[in-house]
Amino acid sequence: MNDSPVDAAVPQIFVVDDDDMFRESLTGNLEDAGFAVTDFDSGVAVLEYFKDGIAPDLILLDWKMPQVNGIDVLRQLRRDGRDTPVIFLTHLSDQIYEEAALSSGAVDFVEKSRSFPILQKRMELILASRRGGEGA
Repeated sequence: MNDSPVDAAVPQIFVVDDDDMFRESLTGNLEDAGFAVTDFDSGVAVLEYFKDGIAPDLILLDWKMPQVNGIDVLRQLRRDGRDTPVIFLTHLSDQIYEEAALSSGAVDFVEKSRSFPILQKRMELILASRRGGEGA
């Protein structure tokens, strides 16, 4: 798990993905783009972290992970009353997964094959809307 220093003006992003190379690459891109990132290699790890009461501005969540998959992480967060925006970032492209994610409370569903600038723009739009539209 990578913990970046916390600055209230810098959006705090959680990346949850069991693919080490993908997670490290995405974390590097996000940090280069000015985000503060904490990464987790499993759904279990991120749920444990939430027990400390710490909430990010946005979560990028993989679907297929061992033990606790992404949709179960999302559902648990919503059951716990957490409204942190979640973007599923996955290889799963079937419409049924996207529908399940959105109906469970995700704000977006992005295939991992999309370029980083597309993901970054979607993140910025979501974050801006949470701040009352500034920069949107």
